[in-house]
Amino acid sequence: MHRPIVATFVFTDLHMDNGHKTPPSKAPTLYSWRWDKSDLNYYHDCSRVSLGNVTVPSHLVSCVSHCCGQDHSHLINQYYGSIIDALQQAASAAVVRIPVSSLKPYWNEHLDQLKRDSMFWHSLWQSAGRPRSGTLYHIQRSCKAKFKSGIRDAYLNYESRYDDVLVDNILRKKPNEFWKAWSSKFRKNINQNIKFKDCVSDSEVANKFAEKFSSVFYNSATDSSAVSEFLQAYESYRTSSENVYDNVYDYAAMFSVEVIDNCVRGLSLGKACGPDSLSAEHLRYAHPSIMVHLKLLFYFIVTHRVVPDQFGYGIIVPLMKDKSADLNDIDNYRPITLIPILSKVFESVMLTLCEDLLQTSNLQFGFKKGVGCTNAIFAFKTTVGHFVNNGSCVYAAALDVSKAFNRVNHFKLFRTLVNSRIPLAFIDVLCHWSGKLCCVVR
Repeated sequence: MHRPIVATFVFTDLHMDNGHKTPPSKAPTLYSWRWDKSDLNYYHDCSRVSLGNVTVPSHLVSCVSHCCGQDHSHLINQYYGSIIDALQQAASAAVVRIPVSSLKPYWNEHLDQLKRDSMFWHSLWQSAGRPRSGTLYHIQRSCKAKFKSGIRDAYLNYESRYDDVLVDNILRKKPNEFWKAWSSKFRKNINQNIKFKDCVSDSEVANKFAEKFSSVFYNSATDSSAVSEFLQAYESYRTSSENVYDNVYDYAAMFSVEVIDNCVRGLSLGKACGPDSLSAEHLRYAHPSIMVHLKLLFYFIVTHRVVPDQFGYGIIVPLMKDKSADLNDIDNYRPITLIPILSKVFESVMLTLCEDLLQTSNLQFGFKKGVGCTNAIFAFKTTVGHFVNNGSCVYAAALDVSKAFNRVNHFKLFRTLVNSRIPLAFIDVLCHWSGKLCCVVR
């Protein structure tokens, strides 16, 4: 026996599906320059032509030190943009550019040949009507099997190559290289299954990172005492006899082509591009006339004590701190900033010219080339061992200064540079540069 049932349903905010679905937002495609697949001689010739078309603001050469011409800053910006455009134009014509996602670290030329053979015989097999027997069928199957087998072998060789590297670095006592190889072998895949709370799209994730990183921003200008102390030290240095580098001809001699060329050759290759989409390879493989343009650009910057607007642009890329920790925790990420390549060269040139004036303590192990945690641990253990062996007690205190570097007061830093007797033009450039800094999160 069936009993009738009456039910009443009340629906609110009901949206009917009309069959049209909003496509998910697609992340912008990132590209990589493949210098190993490009004709470097052709790029050299293309850069010679494009750089030859760059117009040099020649009347800026006659400017005196600390020139304040109203339109000169605009001309420096224009000259910088012309150099960037020339390098990009040459690279677009001569250098292979492919999506980053298509790169396989284990890929080699042997796999390229196997792929070409497999595609050729597969196309021939298709044009013959896809036969299921015969010589053509067996050749097509054989080439396909060799290609797949080659991929497996190349991947295994790539994964196992770190085994010998780890052992070699231990034997050679290279701890930094050992841990780099260790991280490369055992790191997690951070591109999958990462979800932050209340974030759905990539833009929301980027905004969350931007909010996180901006929370550590420190406005140095709010410290009036630090500003006052810097201005007093600056004025005292400017009027003293120690200010020996305030002549335009001194700066012209300092920025030599040789110094700039050495700094360009000291840049690491294979690094990510900054906001200008240029890398160290664009300068290393370009025509030598690029060094003349850089010499003139840097000379204009120092004599006018301003930097191009693009020098202050940066792209923040979040990097994971601890691969074994929670990957969904935003506090487990630290920011690195990708900056324009020419600003990196200019920074390296200034550091080279002021290297003798920037002396540090022998007990400093951070932010110095050739030393690190290993040296600090050795010094600590040696010191503790000395006092313990002589019957003394040792008390140690550890300070957490993990966020101190991000909150450095710029005016106190500039005052330290004044006390080190850095040329005033460099200090003025750094002050102007710090006022133009701005970043976006990728």
